[in-house]
Amino acid sequence: VIGLDLSDNNLKGTLPPDLAVPSLSSLLLKGNNLSSTIPTSIGDLHSLTTLDLSHNEMTGTFPSHIGNLSKLTTLDLNTNQLSASIPTEISTLSLLQSVHLGKNHFVGSIPSQIGLLTHLSEINLQENEFSFELPTEIGLLAPSLEKIQLQKNQFLGPLPTELGYLKHLRILDVANNRIFDAPLQVLWNLPNLEHLDLSNNLLTRTLSAVGGGEKLTTLRLGHNFLNGPLPSGLWTMTNHYSLKELDLSSNYLTGSIPQGISQLTALERLDLSENRFDGFVVNDDNNDRTTRHLSSLENDDAMIGTNNTKKSEIIPEWLFNLTKLNVVNLCGNPLEGSLASSIQNLSSLKFFGLSGLSGTIP
Repeated sequence: VIGLDLSDNNLKGTLPPDLAVPSLSSLLLKGNNLSSTIPTSIGDLHSLTTLDLSHNEMTGTFPSHIGNLSKLTTLDLNTNQLSASIPTEISTLSLLQSVHLGKNHFVGSIPSQIGLLTHLSEINLQENEFSFELPTEIGLLAPSLEKIQLQKNQFLGPLPTELGYLKHLRILDVANNRIFDAPLQVLWNLPNLEHLDLSNNLLTRTLSAVGGGEKLTTLRLGHNFLNGPLPSGLWTMTNHYSLKELDLSSNYLTGSIPQGISQLTALERLDLSENRFDGFVVNDDNNDRTTRHLSSLENDDAMIGTNNTKKSEIIPEWLFNLTKLNVVNLCGNPLEGSLASSIQNLSSLKFFGLSGLSGTIP
């Protein structure tokens, strides 16, 4: 027997304690109701390249004997009831390309020996109970690593600047942890990064204008402690045709929302809710920068929007030119005024959230 695939059945009970099938290269048992520990005899399957026990009820610890599987390229123990820490023996799996250990009860830290897995392309440890800081050795995975998914753990401290070595990285998700600092300039300089999620952490800093981010499609920094104004040059960080989602919600950002957002012509989801924005920049020309604090527009002669009979339209024309938007959330900011009829330009709109409205619905 070379391969055994019994995935997505209704198998129950335990794995046999003796798995002495030395020729077995693929063992796929995902999507069953297996509830045993992983037997130590798993380490005797020296020809194994793929091990998938995901979506079961496996208990116990991560067996160090897996370190004997020198040919293993894919390890998937996702969605079980496994606990304890990851043994350092995982570092002996020098051919490993994919590690999925998410949705278990693993604790402790990521062993620094992970830096020896130089063929690794994706690592998924989401929804566990890992803590401590990420090891700087993660930067040694530069030749191949494309996906890092660590969301919903208890990782602490700053993200290591060594992440900047991961030039092939496409997805970095560290949401819902306890990260208090991140090297944003380093991350935005990653040439292939598409998805960056640092939401629901403890980031405390101001945002500065940066370069890079040519392929970034998703940027989530919501539910942190970011403060200060949004710099108008922040948007130089992206290719204006790539960013589809921008979430800066539930921070302490202040001042006016810059017109530079209008350059993000591919934007589909914009969430600036629950901040302290008090207006929009309606003219961001270098020689003639005009800011409208919309809470007091009734006393201003400037017109915003297409209906020049209304002096207090809350949203400037440039936002309605982002015709691909399907979600806009500006609730929880001290904005006041009426809504311009040009909102009809947003033909893809599915959700529009705004507090402080007055007047009639166009």
